[in-house]
Amino acid sequence: MKRYQAAIDALCTIISEDVSEDFVIFLCNYEEVNEHKTFKNLINYLLKNLPKQVTLFVESRVVPNISFSSLLVQNEMCGLNTDALRFSAQEIIALANLQGINALTEDEVAQLTTYFDGWIAGILICTYLGERNFFHQGSPLSDIQSLPSYQVDSVAIQKRNELFSYTVNEVFKYDRELQRFLQASSILQQMEPDICNELLDRTDAAERLSRLEYQGLFVTSYKQFSQNIYVCHPVIRELFNKQCYEQDRGRFFQLHYKAAQYWRARQQYEQALYHALESRAYDLAPQIIFEGYKQLLQQGRIETLSRWLDKLPSEMLASHPRFFLIQATIHLIRGQHEMAFTLLNKTSTLIEGFSERTAQCHILQAEVDILYSKALFQTGDYVQAQNFCQRALSVLPVDEIELQSEAEMRLGSCANLQGDFTTGIVHLHRALSLWDNQPPANLAVDIHSALANTYYLMGNFELAQHHLMRTLKYCELLQDEQRKIENLILKGILYKNRGAYKEAEETLLNTLELARSLLYTRRAEAYTLVNLGSLYMEQGNYSQALIYSEDGLTLSYKWGNQSIINSTLADIALIHLFMGDITSALHFAEKIHVKRSPGKSIGYEQVEQELTYCIIFLYQHRYAEAYTRLVAIDHALEETLLKRGRLQTKLCLAACLIALNQHEDVIRHLQEVASLLIDSESYKQLIFVETKWFPTLLQVMKSSPQLVKLRAILELPEEDCQEYQKGSETEYLPQVTEPCPPKIAIMAFDEPIILLSGQPIKHWRMSYARELFFYLLESDRPISKEKIITALWPEYTSQTNQMFHLSIYHIRRLIGKLCLVRHAEGYSLNLKACFGEHVWYDVQEFRAHKREAEQAVVLKDDLRAKEAFLKMVELYRGDYGSLFYNDWCTVKRDELRTAYTDAHRQLAQIAWRHEAFDESAEHWSKMLHIDPCLEEAHYGLMRYYLRQGKRNQALRQYQQCKTILKEELGIQPRLSLQKLYQQLTDPLDSIEHNEH
Repeated sequence: MKRYQAAIDALCTIISEDVSEDFVIFLCNYEEVNEHKTFKNLINYLLKNLPKQVTLFVESRVVPNISFSSLLVQNEMCGLNTDALRFSAQEIIALANLQGINALTEDEVAQLTTYFDGWIAGILICTYLGERNFFHQGSPLSDIQSLPSYQVDSVAIQKRNELFSYTVNEVFKYDRELQRFLQASSILQQMEPDICNELLDRTDAAERLSRLEYQGLFVTSYKQFSQNIYVCHPVIRELFNKQCYEQDRGRFFQLHYKAAQYWRARQQYEQALYHALESRAYDLAPQIIFEGYKQLLQQGRIETLSRWLDKLPSEMLASHPRFFLIQATIHLIRGQHEMAFTLLNKTSTLIEGFSERTAQCHILQAEVDILYSKALFQTGDYVQAQNFCQRALSVLPVDEIELQSEAEMRLGSCANLQGDFTTGIVHLHRALSLWDNQPPANLAVDIHSALANTYYLMGNFELAQHHLMRTLKYCELLQDEQRKIENLILKGILYKNRGAYKEAEETLLNTLELARSLLYTRRAEAYTLVNLGSLYMEQGNYSQALIYSEDGLTLSYKWGNQSIINSTLADIALIHLFMGDITSALHFAEKIHVKRSPGKSIGYEQVEQELTYCIIFLYQHRYAEAYTRLVAIDHALEETLLKRGRLQTKLCLAACLIALNQHEDVIRHLQEVASLLIDSESYKQLIFVETKWFPTLLQVMKSSPQLVKLRAILELPEEDCQEYQKGSETEYLPQVTEPCPPKIAIMAFDEPIILLSGQPIKHWRMSYARELFFYLLESDRPISKEKIITALWPEYTSQTNQMFHLSIYHIRRLIGKLCLVRHAEGYSLNLKACFGEHVWYDVQEFRAHKREAEQAVVLKDDLRAKEAFLKMVELYRGDYGSLFYNDWCTVKRDELRTAYTDAHRQLAQIAWRHEAFDESAEHWSKMLHIDPCLEEAHYGLMRYYLRQGKRNQALRQYQQCKTILKEELGIQPRLSLQKLYQQLTDPLDSIEHNEH
């Protein structure tokens, strides 16, 4: 020991006397001597005696066993761990620039960073970044693509072989046994001691994995449920897997097969399927999918399930009906009903082709029928849905309880929406009793949720609340966020019906945020938006109600079911009505589509549709039509338990009869309202809501001596007002605030519509005639025949000329002869000739508000600008001319969509400036619905979440932005987004940002 110390002394003396410049000593691969006691003492001696101009670098895969305390106290040392040594994308670009490679794309850099996890040795060995002489001047990394394919392949193989050789001969040269252990274990995507022991018939896997991580041998770990999970570096894992496959394919397949069986036994189906496919066990893979697909569906992981199916051979998918059933279920979740029907038809055909009709065939066909029923339910065909469920029950064996329960539940839901609550409740309780009232948690969620909705529709809010609480409890147990969202919506609705608007708003807004944070909850997002719109409508906040309802409608058409669509259309119709736009109210009411049930029964949706029309008729003073329809609804509702509908109908009848001067009948209907409320006091809030639309009803309730009972129930004070008498009906008419409607109203946003005196033109015998009208409408000068034909009939045929003249004829017949004028230069519209100044065109209004808004922005008048921009977004029902597919409207469509997007951008900025942060976030979200690639909107939402203290949500927003930009445009987020992301990931920056 003293001899070595003398050598160190001599070295230090020579450096001190003969070396005046800075001097560096490198100790590499120190882990090889880290446990050597003598060497440790020598290094400690060296550190005490080193001259000041000397810097000692120690490179080690483990923390050196050296005494650093004195150096730390004197601030004479620093360290770089694995994370600090990992190369970032920017550092790889800098390295490439040093090598004279200035044309690396962002994708290439991202691939290198991800694939090698910043491991610079791997990058240098396995790419040309380590061989400057390989590059031509200024050539990118991808220049090897110009080589013939066999040369590219051979170069890639050579590079990988070099990396493998380095790994084996340099890194693992002293521990071949540890290398063989890692090579075999690395077939696993995540290495756990238990499975490694079982896979390799050992007992020391935990010790070996820990040793690999401690020595920095390409293994890292993380905690999961108090257990260490180990992961191998992706490049090394790939190299080891390739080597294992080439050395002994039989063992490679055997290891994967054992791993598949291990994970399958533990119901870890994703891991199990990965290994089954790697082992090419195509007999095992379908069994794993059939066992695990319901678990994935419950978790909402339909993309994972789709990927599973994509990995199977096509002939295998086509051979088993179960695969068709799974694919049909995925399409139903996505709202793709037609594709689901196609697959279900294929499944039935496949089952019918079986040579033997076994019990399993009957079960499969019953599953097909239940899925048919689910699809029909979503499209609003409840009668057909019931028929398929009955057919399924007729063939199911007694012991197939789960399918029987599902069929009973669907029958109950269908009966409820048709107004037959007695039958509905019987079916739902039958679904429970099949399991002795203790169904599996997964089914319990659906059954109790259905019962909660049933009792809500019946007005029994206490029982609705009971079943809702049970549902949410099961959702928490299952960690089922998707169905939890669906039932939180009902919680918000129950708050709203009790008049607890603040709690309802808070619940629904939180639910909306949760729905938007998860994948595949778009239908729930739509339903939440719709109910927020309904909530704001009840409060008289019509502008906000319209925004939420329109957004909900857009999503509902894509992801919702017909019931949600109909409810949204009814709300939007009434919102327009209360905002004074009867024309639009009628338009949206006419779009409600309800499939009528046979017989005398009347369903919930039909009542909603009829009442929407009747309220509009009352505001139009079309009392006779309203009365006729209301009497019919009232009669049909007598045999149902739809108390909400009965109350609404009687209130509307009373309002109508006030206008018709039928005093006795007014009092009779209001007394019947009182009788209904005795058993349904939970509907008191509904009465106050309805009297907002008809304020004269409230006056009658307060002043009429015959309505003492109703006043007592509603806790209304009696007012000393002149009692309603004949001849004073004008005092009690619904207050119509709309201006005189235009004689022609033209709506080009979304589906193009033309209304003449408030009635839409429905019978366009030629679609080209409608398109020609809008084409001419957008031009301020005559258009030649040749230009019209080129725009509307790009593929000229012998029939084109005739179709042109027929289109001209139909426009003149439908709109008016004088409105379409032929000039020497061509054709133009002159709507003033037929309608004077009574012409309204939504695009024209949109552009006028745009000009007004832009002027206000220049003048920095936020209030005026906001008002104009809000009017723009209210007018924009959808993309311009959605039914037109010719090129002429593309430019206009893009121009208007850009203006609409910019309006939301301006509104978001105005709201932010005035600290209306929630409102600002809503506008950023709407921009992303239009174009998910708008980085400014992602940035705005990140700032919003950061402002709200929701750092994780801001991080998720960035990752969503990054993923979308990469998939759609192949780019990275812009610098401002990346800087904000870096602030979020730096704890100190995040704290500082939140403090400000």
